[in-house]
Amino acid sequence: MIKNWVIKFNNGGIEALEIKRKQGNPLLKYQARKELSYTEQLEYENMKLRIENERLKKGYTSKEADQAKQKKSSKKNSK
Repeated sequence: MIKNWVIKFNNGGIEALEIKRKQGNPLLKYQARKELSYTEQLEYENMKLRIENERLKKGYTSKEADQAKQKKSSKKNSK
């Protein structure tokens, strides 16, 4: 492990050693919990509406987005 740290440091300096957050689905932290506070409920709803607006800007309807999602999941399951 130390050897990997030294190699990272030599290649990229101190910035290379910083832990980088992975981008993921921001809605997962709200979906996984059973009970949300009022503020969390509002944040969750706000995020869902922003995503819906972005989809509409791109020309997707909710049905089209759901169908695309189902196609992706069926391809993953068939592999």
